[in-house]
Amino acid sequence: MMSSRRARRRQCSAGAGLGPLVQAAIDQPAELSVFGQAIWQALIAPNPQIVLAIGGHHIGDAVLEATNAQGLPVPLLVVDYQHLEQGGGGYLQVWALDLEAGLLQTRAYSPWADANPDAGLPLTPSGLPAARSIAIRRACTLRSEGCRH
Repeated sequence: MMSSRRARRRQCSAGAGLGPLVQAAIDQPAELSVFGQAIWQALIAPNPQIVLAIGGHHIGDAVLEATNAQGLPVPLLVVDYQHLEQGGGGYLQVWALDLEAGLLQTRAYSPWADANPDAGLPLTPSGLPAARSIAIRRACTLRSEGCRH
């Protein structure tokens, strides 16, 4: 008989390519995918130490603010620019995490477009947010802070 730990590990690795955590069609609000709902319920929601979840390789740039089982906010992000012109135009997100302020600042940018101005691509992707400011809470580490280990 397979141990429950080994069964969970096999289940997680088998599901690794099943889809994104968060999905968002262009100009539509973000939502958990079917795979994302399973990850949310099994891993993220019951664990107050998880303060942020990030996914990619699924078209979109979106943030979904979810509330875990302890009533704490958990931003869920999807970032993927490969659907844009020229396979994504080299766009990436530059992040700055300010722990004192509890903010994650994101900025979309293409170093390739910056280095090749004749290519005609803007430095930030058209039709998508150029920058965001996302509130990030500190992870609770003590039972007195509401953590349940």
